[in-house]
Amino acid sequence: KHPKLRTAIKIMLVIFLLLCVIGAGIVAGMFFGLFGDDFEITKEELIRLVLMPLMGGESAQKERITGAFRIIEKAKDISEEDVRRLEAVIYTMADKFLEKIDLDEVRSEMRMTELGKMLYKEAEKSDDEIQGVEAYEENGDEFKITRVKITSEEGEKLLGKKTGTYITIESPSLRHCDPEIAEKITQVLKKELSSLAGEKPDSPVLVAGLGNSRITSDSLGPMTVSNLVVTRHLLSELSREASKNLSSVCAISPGVLGITGIETSEIISSVSENIKPKLLIVIDALASRRAERVSTTIQITDTGICPGSGVGNHRAAINSETLGMPVIAIGVPTVVDASVLAEDASSAVYDMLLSKIPENSAAYNSISEMRSEKSEGFYDNMLKTEPFFVTPKEIDSISERISKIIADGINTFLHPGITKEEIEIFTS
Repeated sequence: KHPKLRTAIKIMLVIFLLLCVIGAGIVAGMFFGLFGDDFEITKEELIRLVLMPLMGGESAQKERITGAFRIIEKAKDISEEDVRRLEAVIYTMADKFLEKIDLDEVRSEMRMTELGKMLYKEAEKSDDEIQGVEAYEENGDEFKITRVKITSEEGEKLLGKKTGTYITIESPSLRHCDPEIAEKITQVLKKELSSLAGEKPDSPVLVAGLGNSRITSDSLGPMTVSNLVVTRHLLSELSREASKNLSSVCAISPGVLGITGIETSEIISSVSENIKPKLLIVIDALASRRAERVSTTIQITDTGICPGSGVGNHRAAINSETLGMPVIAIGVPTVVDASVLAEDASSAVYDMLLSKIPENSAAYNSISEMRSEKSEGFYDNMLKTEPFFVTPKEIDSISERISKIIADGINTFLHPGITKEEIEIFTS
């Protein structure tokens, strides 16, 4: 009857449970400080740990594997070479025993290990195409651009993503209303779209704004479409001079399965059969795994998108394989899982405690172990609820600003030479 009260109670329960975890860590540290310092994991114990994913237990095999990675990373008195060897053995078992979805999550975890960092750095430095990964980074005054191109199966296995190009434009200023910075990011977006589809792609171009317009944090796609210069219905009525800088562009907001009863991919496929677009651009709101990336990054890829996958609603993929035409996906993280915030908060507290305790002491080692042993889904299990997503309180104004930046980037990309005044005329 009182949803705000229920939410407040849940948050208080999470805080209470976090305090319990932290308190248990301090008590454990005091206990081991009183009863000895022989708490470090030895190399022999780590070797036995490698076999843990093969053993039975209440936790899922994927969780035992990711847990093994984390414990090895925190181990002391063991060489980097031995760490990489143990990680390589665990990853081999993961590749052998896990399903694809679970394996992709393990690969994501592995990228933060010594083995993952080594492989990625080698791929980044090497000119050898067998490595399968090309990575570039560009820093501007108010933004950073990261480009990663995966060119082979080896690269797919390394990063856990499909072959293609992945571009991230990162700028904390996206959250704020600064027209000058917005214009800079618009031009960057135009440039990156051109790098994926050419200076002026063949017409017609279809733009699809995915998401639920009734939910503010999921309305980025429909809001972007409302700011686009759509011209497919006008070109035949305009003079050659008036239309020389315009492409044939049409747009749809297909809604979501829960409202329409139709898969988004089915709607786009049906529309495409009639208008036969040469390029599809898809815009959607995303769920982030890191709180600091919410509303501060624009992600672009030519590998398409799976609507709803970030919040556990796995819908049919929208990509070149399913639709038979080039697909560029643009996404912005607008929500983050509450369990991520809880983990970030507890990690910050653990780090603060560890900074106050001498290294290699019993208390330091016990708290370090507790910090590293949190398995995937640990905080979800603590919350005992369905997935719980959080968004900034000013998400309505943020989405409005970012959707305008994305729309202007697409407009200037598809209609070279168009002015701001002309965009306002077309979209007003």
